[in-house]
Amino acid sequence: MGEILARELSGDLDIVMVRKIGAPGDPEFAIGAVDENGDLLLSPFSGGGAFGNRAGGGRRGTPKGELSVIRERRRLWGKGRPASLLVALPVAPGRRWTGSAPWPTGSSASGSRRTSGP
Repeated sequence: MGEILARELSGDLDIVMVRKIGAPGDPEFAIGAVDENGDLLLSPFSGGGAFGNRAGGGRRGTPKGELSVIRERRRLWGKGRPASLLVALPVAPGRRWTGSAPWPTGSSASGSRRTSGP
């Protein structure tokens, strides 16, 4: 799908890397995400302060730990080239997204809105 979109829009195809931040004590329950710039976006329902010291350290599941995973994957998958400034088009089965989000930004969802329909 990405190759088709890139070709039709005469654009480049790249990977937008983000990692889920799980809730303390329940790592499968997402409370936020971190992007390649290290920008952290937490859910307003995450409890903010309950996040505590998870931002520190390099353990997997912490923002710093997940950022390390992103950087290692960019190094391996990007073949030495840095992430490009790009427009991300989120595509999800059963959802239609309109708008676009400049990447990298503090929030990969800025400028996008979900609409109903396929």
